[in-house]
Amino acid sequence: MSREVFDQNRERAKQSVYHARDRASKSIRGNIHEIDFHAKDLLKLPTLLTATGMVLAYRGAKNITTVEGTHDIRNARLLDIADGIVARELDIESDAGALADVTADKLEQLIIAIETWKQNALPKSVISYLFLKNLAHTALTIGASFNHPGESFRTPKANKYAMLLENLGAGLMLEANAYETERPEEGKHSTRKKVGVAVLGASILFELSALNTMIKRLDPEASLSDK
Repeated sequence: MSREVFDQNRERAKQSVYHARDRASKSIRGNIHEIDFHAKDLLKLPTLLTATGMVLAYRGAKNITTVEGTHDIRNARLLDIADGIVARELDIESDAGALADVTADKLEQLIIAIETWKQNALPKSVISYLFLKNLAHTALTIGASFNHPGESFRTPKANKYAMLLENLGAGLMLEANAYETERPEEGKHSTRKKVGVAVLGASILFELSALNTMIKRLDPEASLSDK
């Protein structure tokens, strides 16, 4: 390779790095500019529901092989859905509340995943799939925010359906494990397990559609539609 070609390639590489750095900087500045954070918003009803769900999720995770523990987790996930609905219906949505909701949701998932793994409450393959899926979502969301600085976008609708089915399916499988461990004589675990596996399998179809949408958003020219 000639010295001239080498210098040209080096210059192109430098420009690519500068371009990526500028895009990331604009994205971060744009996103921070859009946030309107007020601590008092954390005292509203939706955030109270979020906090209650967090407590239930922690208690349920520590007792995840018991029927009562799985019911705590189910109620925690229901509250995670309810807080957003309440915020919208009462017209009290806020950036502080949204941040608290997202943070609590991820912490709940992490705590439940750790305890599920430690206590063998679900097959390791199921836990690994859910973990890797959420990791992929995080990476794709960060990538899209860099490529669309200052713009906002919603979670793909297909992902909402996938999450609903995942929560339902995994919840039924956790209940099945708890009943089989704690109350096998009641015979309630077999049907729950079969339905849970079927529902979790169905969620994969929506997950594939959601991933397709999120991958397309990596294109700087792509639409940020939530379809």
